[in-house]
Amino acid sequence: MWIALTIAIALTLLAWIVAPLFGVRRSWAPRERATAAEQLEAERGKILRALKDLEQERDAGTIGESEYDELRRDYLAEAAAVYRRLDEIGAASGGGERG
Repeated sequence: MWIALTIAIALTLLAWIVAPLFGVRRSWAPRERATAAEQLEAERGKILRALKDLEQERDAGTIGESEYDELRRDYLAEAAAVYRRLDEIGAASGGGERG
């Protein structure tokens, strides 16, 4: 039993060591970094969700009107900056409309 287990482990290690020599490549790393546009789209989604949550908090009375106005203004400024960067990326790459 121990001999079979030792042989199985040895063969697995040998295959793992020799595989690169035969061009077998596997990436164990997570997906490559998202493109700039994908990152900006994700950021846009977060901002839009934050605006929705902010409105719900105001409607529930959790935050006051002045705090709501200030936070909303900040979120809208962030969203505008994200949209500008997305437009710049689209213009630079010759891309079309975003949805």
